[in-house]
Amino acid sequence: MTSFQDAVKAAGITKPEDFLPDAWHETQSRYPGDPTPFLEEAFLADAIRYVRLPDEIGGEVLAAAAEFRKRPEICRLLWHCHTLLFQPPQRDLYPHWTCPGLADRAGMFQVFALLSGLPRLRAMYAKRGIPDDVAAHTMSDIEIWMRVHHGNTGHWGLDELGWLTLHFSGNLLRLGRLQFMHIKWHGGVRIFRHRPSGRVVLLAEPGTLFRADGNIDGSNGIHDEKGRWTAVLERSGGVIRGNPISEDVLAIREPVDLPEAEWMEALHKGDPVLDMHIPAGEPLAEGACRESFRRALEFWPRHFPELPPTKGFVIHAWLLEPGLRRILPPTANLVKFQMLFHSYPAWGDEEGVMNRIFGDKRPDLSHSPRSDTLRAAVKAFHDAGNRFNGGAGGVLKEHLR
Repeated sequence: MTSFQDAVKAAGITKPEDFLPDAWHETQSRYPGDPTPFLEEAFLADAIRYVRLPDEIGGEVLAAAAEFRKRPEICRLLWHCHTLLFQPPQRDLYPHWTCPGLADRAGMFQVFALLSGLPRLRAMYAKRGIPDDVAAHTMSDIEIWMRVHHGNTGHWGLDELGWLTLHFSGNLLRLGRLQFMHIKWHGGVRIFRHRPSGRVVLLAEPGTLFRADGNIDGSNGIHDEKGRWTAVLERSGGVIRGNPISEDVLAIREPVDLPEAEWMEALHKGDPVLDMHIPAGEPLAEGACRESFRRALEFWPRHFPELPPTKGFVIHAWLLEPGLRRILPPTANLVKFQMLFHSYPAWGDEEGVMNRIFGDKRPDLSHSPRSDTLRAAVKAFHDAGNRFNGGAGGVLKEHLR
C-alpha cells in the first residue's frame, strides 16, 4: 500500500499535518482501486454538466484528470481527502490542502476533492426537494472561484476549498442574488425592539473590550491600553442597562437604560438566524437583495422544516465596513445595502476591503490611479489617518417584509 510519505512526496506537500496523516491507514483500507471513481471521465463529464462549467474550464478539468489517473500516489491522496470530507465518520474540517509539487495542476487537486462529494450532495438535494435552479445557482460559486484562481495564477483550479465545502454540506444555498446558511448566531451585540413602536436599539455583548474610539480593541492590530473599556449588560429593577451602538457604528461608553416593560430582547447569541454571503459577479441592487430575503424566509421552512424558524439575517463581511459610507455617495448600491442592516463594530482588519477593491491585501496606495473614483476615495480616506475595520450587521425578519 502507498504510504502517506510517498503521497506527500509525490504531491510536494509542505504542510503534511494539514492532511490528517493519522487517518491515512483508515482511509486507505477503503480504497476502491485505481483510478478513484471520481477521476473517471464519465463521472467528471456528468459533474461538469451538473455544476455548469463552461467548455474552457471543463476541458481543463478532464485533461488534468487524465494526468492524475496515471499517478497512483495522487489517486490515493485524493481518495484520502475525499474520505475525510464526505464519508463517515464525519469530521469538522475547513481544509487548506495545497500540493505545490503538482505545479500548474496544483489547483486542480482541490477541484477533484470537491467534485468527489457531488453524489452525496445530489442525494441530499433530492431528499429535500431542492429545485434544480437553486442547485445550479449554488454551484455557480465553483466557476466564480475557479476564475479567481485563474486570474491569480494563470492556471485553472481552486484555492477556496474550505469555503466551497460549506456549499457541499447542503446547508448553504444561493437564492437569487444572495447566499444563506442556517446557523446559531455567534453574537456581537444584542438587538432590542421597542414593543409599542418596533424601534430597534443595539447593545454591545457584555464583556466585549472596546477602544476609546468605540471600535473593538485589537481591530487592525490597534490596542488602546489606556482608553479601553468593557461593555456591560445588566438587568435590575425593571431596567436593562447596556452600552448602545451609535449610528456611526461605534460603541458608546455611557450606558443607556431601557425599561423592560417597553423593550424586548429580539435577537441574542445562540438564536437561529440565516447567515448571509454575497457571491461576486452581479450588481448588489437593493431590489434583488430584498427578493433574496423574501425567498429565504419561504425556502427554509419548506425544505428544512426540522430547523427552528429564523429570527433574522446576519452578515459579517467587508461590505458592511462603515467607513465605506463616508467615501461613497448615498445612492451607491453598497451604501443602500448597508442601510438594510443594523450595523455594529466587528473585530477585523482592512485586508478584506483592500483585497476586494485593489486585488491586494496590502496595496501600495501611493500608486492608486486617480481616474478610479473608488480607489482614489479609499486612498484619501487612508491618507487622512483612517482605517477600515471590517463590518457586521443584523436585521430582524419582520423589518424586511
